[in-house]
Amino acid sequence: MKRREFTITCAGALGSCVLASPVLSEEGEGAKKKLPLAACGLDCNTCGTRVKGCEGCHGPDDKVWCGQCKMRTCCIKEKKLSNCSECDDFPCEHNTEFENDKYQHHRKAIARLRKMRTERDAARRQPRTGAEGSPKQGE
Repeated sequence: MKRREFTITCAGALGSCVLASPVLSEEGEGAKKKLPLAACGLDCNTCGTRVKGCEGCHGPDDKVWCGQCKMRTCCIKEKKLSNCSECDDFPCEHNTEFENDKYQHHRKAIARLRKMRTERDAARRQPRTGAEGSPKQGE
């Protein structure tokens, strides 16, 4: 399988990241495992940095693109969350700083987190139903 990769490195205020380029999925031996969404909302599975040994922000400290990323430190290392959309403080100053820098892919990443947060909040507002489709007692 041929793969064309184009990467552009940015140096945002929160650290550096790489403008995502499609990475074709491979199957069989040597296939790359699917990575979880980055703390900031970037999809590590489509990021061109993976070919350079990055294992995404959930990976070990020596296998991440930017070990000094404020969002990774706060979200994953300190609060033990999967991504910033799960945080009670979302969006925080780290998110808005990242969202408002000059990189469009950062805006898209935070927009992805905002959508996830909206969907999660909507799901929480839905009444849970019993077997017959009526609300459970006490709700």
